[in-house]
Amino acid sequence: MKKNNNNFLNGLKNFKFSNKLPIWIAIPCVIIVIAFIVVMSLSIIKGSASVGFNIGIDFDGGTILSVTLGDEAHSDNPNYNTHYNNIKSAIESEGVSVSYVQTASGSSAENDVLQFRYRNPSDDADATFAVNEKILAKVKALYPSLTGTQISYETIGKTAASDLIQKSAIAMAISVVLILIYIIFRFELVSGITAIICTLHDALLMFCFTVMFRIPINSSYIAATITIIAYSINNTIVIFDRCRELIKPVKDAKSIKYEEIGDNAVHATMTRSLFTTFTTLVTVALLAILGSASMREFTVPIIIGLFVGLYSSVFLATPIWSKLSYAFDGLRLKRLEKKAAKEAEEGNGKPVKKAVVYEKSEEPKKAKKKPVAYINPKKNTQFKKKK
Repeated sequence: MKKNNNNFLNGLKNFKFSNKLPIWIAIPCVIIVIAFIVVMSLSIIKGSASVGFNIGIDFDGGTILSVTLGDEAHSDNPNYNTHYNNIKSAIESEGVSVSYVQTASGSSAENDVLQFRYRNPSDDADATFAVNEKILAKVKALYPSLTGTQISYETIGKTAASDLIQKSAIAMAISVVLILIYIIFRFELVSGITAIICTLHDALLMFCFTVMFRIPINSSYIAATITIIAYSINNTIVIFDRCRELIKPVKDAKSIKYEEIGDNAVHATMTRSLFTTFTTLVTVALLAILGSASMREFTVPIIIGLFVGLYSSVFLATPIWSKLSYAFDGLRLKRLEKKAAKEAEEGNGKPVKKAVVYEKSEEPKKAKKKPVAYINPKKNTQFKKKK
């Protein structure tokens, strides 16, 4: 058993991540295609794109009906199913469909409420108000002992939902821009571009898995996305920091093997990436299991994002970084050649020497060492050092 473990660790240590970039890119592409098929199928069947994407009422507009039931608002109570079915039937009798039900904690256990979320029946505010009043009257008829404040509803209109979408998009854009600026000043342009590519990958893959698993796209999801962007970029920064340390001794070399530097950096930080992801995953998973439904809306996307962020930092960051580094080196050499040629034409420079770009598999030839000559201070003669 120990021998097998050693073989696995040795194989992982010698694994070349940078040589498998097409495979690492193909896997996210397959996931994106599957998510696209799921969204298109549900949108056609339900006749609504918002249903296909499972947009929450925070972004699409809707109503939250709250009924104060105390201990009976929790699913472990024997009367929970009765309350659930009665209230749901009263709501859907007016032609709307309940999309989500959750238990929300009040100021005390006796003030816990059961919340029903459903989309507004119409874009017209007056028509929506009339339907909600009818639903409220039917629910109050089910619980005549409850006061007016114990049964209430809150409506989110299209205008408020659109405003929230705009603010969420601005918050995500600002986060990405600030990360790019930090990476450029902290490292270099190539690392910054790679970090942004990985960040966009994480956000897109989180969205795809969220759609496939039918998790509501709401304000909690946006908060989870920003959290993962900040978390996954941290793993990428650690790897790029190791790349910078490994590249210092060969910075002035004419030919740099960026793939080897990237692979060595990933191997050196692999343990750290796995342990930090695992410890965070344990905590978030416990919150998802033991927390309320609203807590799961936030924690489940984070769990997805942790795996997606680990994938991008280990399998995508350094291969993309190495490819971009070769491309930028080629552009830099061409720019220097043009500059030298221009100076030579103007008579201000030395004869132009064509820059040599070595392939990643080539090694610059080493110059032969000349024999060392020593001078005798007493005699004006030279002798060669014997080998």
